[in-house]
Amino acid sequence: MGFKTAIQRELDKFYKLTSDSEFNIRAVTKGAFSKARAKVDPYAFTRLNEIAVNVFYEDAPWHNWLGFRLLSCDGTRISLPNHATIKETFGEHKFGPKADSPKSLALCSTLYDPLNLITIDSQIDKYASSERDLLLKHLTKTKKGEKMALLTVRDYSSSLELAVFPKTYEKIKALLTLDTPLIFVGVVASRNGDKTFVVDEVKKLEKE
Repeated sequence: MGFKTAIQRELDKFYKLTSDSEFNIRAVTKGAFSKARAKVDPYAFTRLNEIAVNVFYEDAPWHNWLGFRLLSCDGTRISLPNHATIKETFGEHKFGPKADSPKSLALCSTLYDPLNLITIDSQIDKYASSERDLLLKHLTKTKKGEKMALLTVRDYSSSLELAVFPKTYEKIKALLTLDTPLIFVGVVASRNGDKTFVVDEVKKLEKE
């Protein structure tokens, strides 16, 4: 929440309007407001956004691209306020010529629907995390009630993340069992050096 004028003036104006009063009687002080604001659980805003997004896609005639919902994702690193609780959660990183300028930094990411101008999900994590990590968290919010799969394939030298989106997952989920050799068909998506294999099709590896 941002204020164009002093907090107390905005509070007085708000309560005068909501009470439909001709008199400017002070109902809440800025000190009481600040204390109450500090107790607000951030999850409340996350949950309110989830409800708004779900209602929108259930009731509104939303735009799509060739029958698909078009989503975009981007991340950025931000400088955080200097506060003890922030330092405890996100840590500090030293900057400057002599590394004598500590700052708390974080990585944040947003999943956005550009056709319908709606934010689906936002994530924040420590500075050392990656955009891929936050993307995987976004994917759990892409469609209410639908399952998908996130897999990791490894050999002796490296590993690769595999993403199986809901429509594909419904078709191939019976094949995703232990000790079953499979052939994955799809495309590799790359961003900032992180690669994810988006699965389009899965076949059983049959013995000839």
